[in-house]
Amino acid sequence: MALKANGSNVWLNPEKNDYIFATAREIRQFRNLSFDNLGTIIIYLNMDKLVANILEGSKKRDGEFLIVRQSNIIFPKETNSLFKEAANSLDSQRLASGYQIKKIDNKNYFLVHIKSNYFDWGYLNVIPFNQIFENINKVKTFLIIIFILLFVGVTIVGIRFARNITIPLENLVAGMQFVKVGDFKEARKKVIKTSIFQDDEVGKLQQNFQTMIQQIDELINENYSKQLTIKETEFKALQAQINPHFLYNTLESINWLAKGNGQTQISRMVESLGFLLRNSISLKKPLITIEEELTIVKNYVVIQQYRFEERLDFHMEVDEDIVGFYIPKLTLQPLVENAIHYALEPKIDPCRISIYSIVNKKAIKLIVEDDGPGMESAFIEKLKNGEVKTRGQGVGLSNIDDRIKLSYGEKYGVSIESEHNKGTKVIIVLPFDKGEDHV
Repeated sequence: MALKANGSNVWLNPEKNDYIFATAREIRQFRNLSFDNLGTIIIYLNMDKLVANILEGSKKRDGEFLIVRQSNIIFPKETNSLFKEAANSLDSQRLASGYQIKKIDNKNYFLVHIKSNYFDWGYLNVIPFNQIFENINKVKTFLIIIFILLFVGVTIVGIRFARNITIPLENLVAGMQFVKVGDFKEARKKVIKTSIFQDDEVGKLQQNFQTMIQQIDELINENYSKQLTIKETEFKALQAQINPHFLYNTLESINWLAKGNGQTQISRMVESLGFLLRNSISLKKPLITIEEELTIVKNYVVIQQYRFEERLDFHMEVDEDIVGFYIPKLTLQPLVENAIHYALEPKIDPCRISIYSIVNKKAIKLIVEDDGPGMESAFIEKLKNGEVKTRGQGVGLSNIDDRIKLSYGEKYGVSIESEHNKGTKVIIVLPFDKGEDHV
């Protein structure tokens, strides 16, 4: 066969069913292009060893690998009879290479049929159909499980994310409801329920809302405190209104009696006292001009000078340009009264009490200064806190400070400078404007 093939490769399948195959080819000499015949090479193939791995793989899958020739199975020696019938059926039908799905023993099998290029053989690989898609089903099931887990995880994360937005907003709405009825304490509690303020739009809104209600609450409390201060001043003034017309008429009678008897000192004292009573009792105008306030101080000092005589050395030097500016009523007079009580009374020597002004374009300073024994820092703190009050009208230093701040703002008010045995300065700071808008 190799000689007839004239140099081509030939295949031989022995008639005996021993599963041994041979291929042969003629060998020729090519030196000098003589192509003389040197011999024939024959290679024998053992089919058992050649297809063992393929057969083993198919059997592991409950399948089979078959070689069929003319409706006879030439390989393997033993196989399932149902597979033999399927192989003979395909071979008898002379089917070309291809595949089909066939039911064998109530099971679907995937049959792959290939025709040999050299022999009249057919190669048939029988694979259980379900096993082909077993891994696909496993992957599909795995993907479904992963999808469900991802869906559950995304849902949980989404709910938590949504709650992180909605809970602060719900707390803000609840806080606004309390703000609506004026309960700022409960409103703040609602906002503080969210323990951590996040650094996003909702967190900033929450922080700003809390800052807003805190500031509003502080302003309300501050305004309420100042209103109480004003009411306290008015109340103390009202306490002095014991039949004022009777007092005025009585003082007027005393005045005319003193004048009739030539008692000019008594007359001046009574006139000053009447003036003080009229101005201190009447609080229809919370703000008066500095000139009017100084007139109250002058009348008060007139009375005190008849009491202390040469021991009271009083001086007043206030810039004429600011006497038309406004000041809360009973601001300077209680300070002068304080100076007499704490500086003049403890001394035997004369005590100098001065009222003077320092003016610049930003502020006005009215200073009540004495050269008395001074005050210790602990006593000054008591004065600032309202624990020590002035005599007479009972209007304390903290009351004066609160009324100035209420009228002009927090940067204005009362301050004290004092050293032991070096005297005391009480400084009233007012804005450099007439203050007509505050009247």
